[in-house]
Amino acid sequence: MRLKFKIILLFVLFIIATPISSGFYIKEHSSKSFSDGILYVGGSGPNNYSTIQGAIDPVVLIGENKSTTIIDGGNSGDVVTIEVDGVTIEFFTIQYCGGTWSTSGIHVLSDDNFINSNILINDRNAIYLESANYNNNVIKNNNANGIYLWESSNNVIEKNEISNNQHNGIVIGDFCNDNLIFHNNFINNLLGNAYEESENIWDNGYPAGGNYWDDYQGIDEFSGPNQDQPGSDGIGDSSYSFPEFNNKDNYPFMDPYSENPPSIIINKPKNNYFYFFNIQLLPFITTFIIGKIDIEVTVDGGIYGIKNVEFYIDDILEFNDSLKPYTFTWSKLSFEKHTIKIIAYDRDYNLDEEELQVFKLF
Repeated sequence: MRLKFKIILLFVLFIIATPISSGFYIKEHSSKSFSDGILYVGGSGPNNYSTIQGAIDPVVLIGENKSTTIIDGGNSGDVVTIEVDGVTIEFFTIQYCGGTWSTSGIHVLSDDNFINSNILINDRNAIYLESANYNNNVIKNNNANGIYLWESSNNVIEKNEISNNQHNGIVIGDFCNDNLIFHNNFINNLLGNAYEESENIWDNGYPAGGNYWDDYQGIDEFSGPNQDQPGSDGIGDSSYSFPEFNNKDNYPFMDPYSENPPSIIINKPKNNYFYFFNIQLLPFITTFIIGKIDIEVTVDGGIYGIKNVEFYIDDILEFNDSLKPYTFTWSKLSFEKHTIKIIAYDRDYNLDEEELQVFKLF
């Protein structure tokens, strides 16, 4: 099967529908001339090349679908190595580098790169960095550090999910200063979410905020740049500290960072089930409730977190909840059909709304 590559303005746009085995280098070499704007890997004839590296003079590499467009290192060395400036890599799954401590899914040895919206899994280090700008990566299930910086400064690391790594979520070594790290989610990294040996910036000020840390123990009762004004704002009232260099995230998020608006799921009561005094018994022709019931909802997403969740019965506001789990106990006597309505607001004033028709007795 031939893998097609289109070149736009002499830059490469990858459109790959099948896995690529073994790693490859992105480095400077002469441009290829072509007549129809298309280069092929595999096959024969004009504009055909036997390897990916032979086909490209790279700047922009874009996979067709990041879940199915796979670059597999075959457990040998780095999967992708970037040695030239100004490379963009987007929408790939990059997996299975070699086993030494410094091997990685993407090894960056150049400047001004953009690594965006990739899935990096089962790598020793997902990204081993020496100068790049990247965001929107899903970095998970690696055998060591999610992101490793060495002698790399003035980079931007934002909007990544860095989770389930067997060592640290991110390691920033010596001579790595003034990197800006914000709007990332650090979750379930075995040896710790972050380790650093330099001076860096871990938030983007207020109200933009910093990162989400699953081991943050603070509370959210106040708001404002000094977190001393009444009312919660989705940002912890105390900082998240790094003891190695006394650095800190001044504005840690209470919930994982998201750029998606709220999305409500009504967990209880379920549609078309029979409930008897808060106990779900069996499927039914409608949602039928006898006695009191706890209305329970989950709200996903939410830009800067969820601000509040409102519980309505027949368009009358019964309860306003701002703390998880979002629950309202409906205990008023009733002998008729009702509409349960839930409205959730995030801190950017986006909202979602869900309704459920029920019949309630007592």
